[in-house]
Amino acid sequence: MRSGRGKYYYVNGDFYDGEWLNHVRHGTGKYIYASSGLQYFGSWKDGKRDGEGEVSRVPDWTPPAAAAVSACFLQHNFRFMQIKEIL
Repeated sequence: MRSGRGKYYYVNGDFYDGEWLNHVRHGTGKYIYASSGLQYFGSWKDGKRDGEGEVSRVPDWTPPAAAAVSACFLQHNFRFMQIKEIL
């Protein structure tokens, strides 16, 4: 059973680097969505985004008008965001 800090590469190309509890994402971590080039860094609870975090584009995939935003999630549901900067 995975618990503590670690990295995981998913079959679809996604990647997670962060904290685990009982084999699910739980705590602070970064998840990269390979298909969109987006990454989320923030809080996780029971395998879902929960609490504060930041969504941005992975640098290699950043288009000219991309934005970095702060976001808040509650049980994996998006609650609000604030644009931090235009990259």
